[in-house]
Amino acid sequence: MGHSMSLPFESGIIPTGSAHLRLPVQYYLVAMFFVIFDVETAILLTWATVVTETGWIGYAAAFAFTVFLAISLAYLWRAGALDWGTQVHLRDITNTRKDPAR
Repeated sequence: MGHSMSLPFESGIIPTGSAHLRLPVQYYLVAMFFVIFDVETAILLTWATVVTETGWIGYAAAFAFTVFLAISLAYLWRAGALDWGTQVHLRDITNTRKDPAR
C-alpha cells in the first residue's frame, strides 16, 4: 500500500498539518452557556404554547424561571465568565507609564 493510499481523502485535497487543535477554555464556557440559555428558550417556548391551560401558576413559574436565569446570567457576567480574553483598562495603561524615579 502506497503513502497516498494511507491518507484520508477530503475533497481531493491532500491534508496538511495536524488535526488535533487545542481550543481555549473560554470556547467551552461559551458553548455551555449557549446550551443553558438555548434550553431556557425551549422551555419558555413550550410554556408559551400551553399558557392558557396553566393559568397564573404557569405565569408565576415562568417568571420565577426567567428571574433565576437572569440572576445567573448577571452573576456569570459579573464574575467575568463571559469575557473572552484579558481586557486592558485605561487606568492600567496610565499606571504602567508612570516613572517611579519621579
